[in-house]
Amino acid sequence: MRRVSADWLLPDAEFRARLRGLAGTPPAVLENDDLMAMFMPVLRADFAAAAQLCRRGGRPVSAPITVLGGDNDSEVPVSRLAGWETYSTADTAVRVLAGGHFFIDESPEQVIAEVVRRLRDVEAVEAARSLPHSDRGAGRPVR
Repeated sequence: MRRVSADWLLPDAEFRARLRGLAGTPPAVLENDDLMAMFMPVLRADFAAAAQLCRRGGRPVSAPITVLGGDNDSEVPVSRLAGWETYSTADTAVRVLAGGHFFIDESPEQVIAEVVRRLRDVEAVEAARSLPHSDRGAGRPVR
């Protein structure tokens, strides 16, 4: 699903360039050596953890998965979002929102609205499943 890289092992200057390319770290932070000295170990650990997760196999979860992606994300193209379906035996929904790799920061209202909508969808499905079989009328709307 995601290419596995060893970005966390890059020399400091290259790692900063990588962060700059992702456009998720404010330039003022990237240019401040004291802040970067504090954040670099945390960011490297985050990259390492993400790479480890990408390599991990195992059984899929039984919970629904909602995958959100940015339509201009050069890091994780829209074509790769559907790959998450292999991680769940339940429904997997892919939603593409406006933005790049950090679309969450660019359009937080869109993200919140999508999460709320998806939770309501899942809640409706679970409510329908809990009804006795005779109460599931064909063509009846589920709320």
